[in-house]
Amino acid sequence: MSDKLPEQQSREVIDSQLERAGWKQLSEASGTGYIEEYPTASGPVDYALVVEGEILALVEAKKADYNSSAAFAQAERYAQDLETSYSFGHKNQYHVPFVFTANGNKVEMKDLREYASSAKRELRGFHRPEALEKMLKKDLESAFEWLEANPVEDTHGFLWDNQKGAIAGDDNQKGIEQGLREGKRKLLVQMATGTGKTWMAAAEIHRLLKSGLVNRVLFIADRTNLAKQAERAFSNFDAGGGLDLGEIYEVDRVKNGEYPDKAEIVVSTLQSMYSLLENHDEVKIPQDAFDLVITDEVHRSIYGEWKVVLSHFDSYQIGLTATPAEHTLSFFGSRSNWVYKYRYWEAVDDGKVVPYEAYRIQTGITMEGLEYEGEEYRPSQLEREITVPDRNGSIESGDGEAIVR
Repeated sequence: MSDKLPEQQSREVIDSQLERAGWKQLSEASGTGYIEEYPTASGPVDYALVVEGEILALVEAKKADYNSSAAFAQAERYAQDLETSYSFGHKNQYHVPFVFTANGNKVEMKDLREYASSAKRELRGFHRPEALEKMLKKDLESAFEWLEANPVEDTHGFLWDNQKGAIAGDDNQKGIEQGLREGKRKLLVQMATGTGKTWMAAAEIHRLLKSGLVNRVLFIADRTNLAKQAERAFSNFDAGGGLDLGEIYEVDRVKNGEYPDKAEIVVSTLQSMYSLLENHDEVKIPQDAFDLVITDEVHRSIYGEWKVVLSHFDSYQIGLTATPAEHTLSFFGSRSNWVYKYRYWEAVDDGKVVPYEAYRIQTGITMEGLEYEGEEYRPSQLEREITVPDRNGSIESGDGEAIVR
C-alpha cells in the first residue's frame, strides 16, 4: 500500500497533465511553465502557471473528494494576495486572471476578469500556455461596448423581429447578447421550425466576430444536407458594404475527415466532429480551438456518446432547437439560460408558418406487413428495406384500403 497522501497522489497526476498541455517545470518565474509552492502573502499556492515571465494562473491541487467551492475560495484568496503588475475583477482585487482546481481526475477553472463569466467550469484538461495568453489578450470590455453601440437593428435591420429578438432580446426576454453580458456561457434559443434559425445564427456570428468577443466559430448540424445548407447560408450572408460574410471570414466545412483549421467559421455534422475528436492521434483539436459553438437541433446532440462533442470545447455554447426537452434544459444548466423562446403558435399568429392538420392514414400493409418473394417484412421495415408503390399511391390518394382518421 502506498504511504503517499491522496493529495500527493493527485499532484503526481497533475504534474503529468500540465506537462501534456505544454507546461514545463520551472524554478523561478521566467520563461513559460509551472512553479510549485509559489509564495503569496497568505501562504504558498500549489502551482503558479507562468507565460513568458508573467504569472497568468494559479492551481490548487486537492484530494479526490475535495470541496470545489472551498478550493476555489482558497485559490481566489491567493489571487488577491499575489504580487503582480496586473489587476482584475470589478474591484481590481485580483492580481492573476485565471484560477484552477484539480484533483487528478477533474480540472475546473474560473475566469476572474471583469466582463467574464465568474462561474466555475469543468474542462477536459489544463489549457495550453498559448490558450491562456490568447484569452488574456481578448478585450472583453471593448467587445461588449461594440455590441451595445451597434444594435442589431442597425447592423442587420433586414432580419425578422423574432430573429432580432433572439439576438438582442425584447421586452420580456434577454436574448443571446444580454445573456453573454451577464456572464452566461451556455445559452438556449427556442425558435419554431421555419422561422430562420440559420440566418439568425449567421447574423449573430457576424456580430460576435466583428466585436472581437469571439475569433473562431463552430456550427454543428445533425445531418450532412443541413451542414451544406448552413455553409452556403453563412458564405452568402449579407454582411453589409456590398460584401458577403464568406468574403470577410473564411467559411469551410468538415468533409472527408479533413479539419479546416484556418477557417474562422467551421461547419460540421455532429458525427464528423465526433469522429475527428475520437481519432485524436491523427487530428488534434484542442479544447480552445473555438470561442463559440452553435449547435442546431441541440435536443438531439446531447445524448450518450454524442455529448462529448459539446463538452470537449471550452467556449460559449449556443443551442438552437424548436423542441427543447428536459434533458436539453439540464445540459444548459438552468432555465435562466433559456434566453429566448419563439414557439410554433407565435409563428402561426405572426404569419411566419402555416398551421397544419394531422391525419393518420393506415393500410393493411402498414398494419400487418407483407410477404414478398418468400420473405416476410414487418411494418417497421417499410420504406427502410422495401418500398411498395401501390401502398404509397393509396396513401397519397386516400383511395382503396387507405383509411383517413
